Amino acid sequence: MYLQNRLDYPTPQYAHVPLVRDRDGAKISKSDGAHPLDPAKPLSALKAAWQFLRQMPMPERVQDPELFWTHAAKTWCIDLLRDAHSAYPDEKTA
Repeated sequence: MYLQNRLDYPTPQYAHVPLVRDRDGAKISKSDGAHPLDPAKPLSALKAAWQFLRQMPMPERVQDPELFWTHAAKTWCIDLLRDAHSAYPDEKTA
C-alpha cells in the first residue's frame, strides 16, 4: 500500500476468502484427496462457490459460465464476502 500511496494509486479493497471445509471442519483440498470439480459442469461449481461466498443468488437466466461471470462482475459485493468470513471466527488469516 505504501507504493500505491506514493504513486497516487487508489488502494483496492482486500478481503480474506474463507476456506471450504467438510462436515467435520477439515479443510477440503486436493492434497487431502478431495474430488476435483467436474470440468463438464462448471456452472454448478461456480454457483456453489458464489453461494458459499454469500453473494446474492444468481438469476434463473444465468445458464452458462460466460453469463455467470458477466453477472458476477456486476453484482459482486465484498461486504458479503466479509460477512461470510466472519462465520469462521476460529480461522487463522495471514
